[in-house]
Amino acid sequence: RVVQETSLIEKFATILELPFTALRSATVPVPCEDHWIRPLVSLSTATSSFWVLWYLDKSFTTMLAAGYCAVSISLALCILRYTEDDKMPLVASVPLSLYGFFIAATWIDVIGKLVSMLEFLGTLTRIPSPILGMTVLAWGNSMGDLSANIAMAKKGMPDMATTGCFAGPSFNLLVGTGLGFLSLQRKLDMSYISPVTLTPSIRIGFLFILINCSSAIICGMFCKWEIPHRYSYVFFAMYAVYIFVCVKAVFLT
Repeated sequence: RVVQETSLIEKFATILELPFTALRSATVPVPCEDHWIRPLVSLSTATSSFWVLWYLDKSFTTMLAAGYCAVSISLALCILRYTEDDKMPLVASVPLSLYGFFIAATWIDVIGKLVSMLEFLGTLTRIPSPILGMTVLAWGNSMGDLSANIAMAKKGMPDMATTGCFAGPSFNLLVGTGLGFLSLQRKLDMSYISPVTLTPSIRIGFLFILINCSSAIICGMFCKWEIPHRYSYVFFAMYAVYIFVCVKAVFLT
């Protein structure tokens, strides 16, 4: 039986996220047929220019900023006046979708500024940055994937949820690390970057990732490639040991 109820934690998280969701919806145009709401697309197209100007800060001159706002508002009025109630012409929805993708990318970059906030929080509370990274930052980054995976499991799609649990971290480790090095190289304007130091907490994290994946494979081999639900307690215990070992390593170094 598929569980349809929403937990209290999910409701509380939705309430906290509501202001950011409303602002994001009001600045990112999404002309997809499944999410087509003509007034909202028109509004987000008009206000997207103001968001970009705020994001880029002083990169625009006054005339260029005024022209950009005028074009976006004019386009929004055209959407409100000439598009249909149920869909948008493909010739217009494709470029607008690409533009919305660019706006969404700026949101991701703004969310990335959370690292600076964590550093400030660590300075105030005198909590070492590695501990903030492995707890607050890690939990915040994983909350979206956690909610999506739980929703998939509740809808009767455990295979997709389990795949997401491993595919998400793999993408972050492989693509995220690679893009991070490329961004650092471009920012420093150097053809060579000195090796990044692997702190004890990073080395411990790599070790526990290997142990976790290896134990899941071994368990699958002995259980006809099926992981019993009781094995989830092993994952929980392993994560608790990981946090304990990392905290101890941070304070010993």
